[in-house]
Amino acid sequence: MSDKKFINNAVVLSLSCSQPYAAAVAMKGDAIHIMNAEPKPRSTTKIKEWIESKLERWQDNNTTFFIDDPTGTLAGYGYHISLEDKLHDGAFAIHSAIKKLNALSSSGALTKPNTGNWDIPSSLINHRVKDTGESYYQIDWKNLQDLPRLMLLCVHAMTSQDVLQTNYLMQMYSFYDEGDELPHESMFNAIQNRGQ
Repeated sequence: MSDKKFINNAVVLSLSCSQPYAAAVAMKGDAIHIMNAEPKPRSTTKIKEWIESKLERWQDNNTTFFIDDPTGTLAGYGYHISLEDKLHDGAFAIHSAIKKLNALSSSGALTKPNTGNWDIPSSLINHRVKDTGESYYQIDWKNLQDLPRLMLLCVHAMTSQDVLQTNYLMQMYSFYDEGDELPHESMFNAIQNRGQ
């Protein structure tokens, strides 16, 4: 196996912000880098035009496109993502994203642009514990600003690998050198040779 550091690229578009925002983000090794974030027009038609003008380039660069779109009007352009979704373990995506954001920040594994306010005041996110002992976060959604919300979406997108993402298989197999027998090949060969 090689020691390649796979780079996972994504663009995250949020329509849940007070104004639509998009961010270019990459994950290299265990670090997440938010390269830029920019507001988008308050027009679904113009946003669709922007997406359509970028899709071919994103595909050529193995860039995964995530859309936080509560209306569903952009369904089909990219992968749905939301901080309000429930994950496979029953937890809400926002809770997982906050935990991961804290871990990434404390280990210096998160970089973000120097412009704008990316900070999340502690008064907006309160850690609580249910009677059952399960912990969760109570979020003041109304006062959570656009860039921190976008940052949480980026963390969620980059740390919740989905088998449908553009580069999931590429990443899964990227550690094998040319000529190595891949896991599915070895299984197929074992089945094929069993009957002989």
